[in-house]
Amino acid sequence: MKAQNSTPEAMRDLAERDARLTTDLARTRSELAAERAANAALRQAIAELSLELGRAREELAAAGNIARLPVRAGQTMIGPC
Repeated sequence: MKAQNSTPEAMRDLAERDARLTTDLARTRSELAAERAANAALRQAIAELSLELGRAREELAAAGNIARLPVRAGQTMIGPC
């Protein structure tokens, strides 16, 4: 009669595993949401910087009538030549 009122060990193990996996899943979903938010912010920054770079290149191309100073020995040019 004692066995009727007790939970088999295998069932308890499964219940504990289920609870642990449920907790792990909730944590993983939370981490995924945070990563997606960070990813969206990075995509936005990339898009804005890409537009800014394009504008800077256009401005540089339009300013082609500016005379460049000669590069001294031991120095390197920065930007397009």
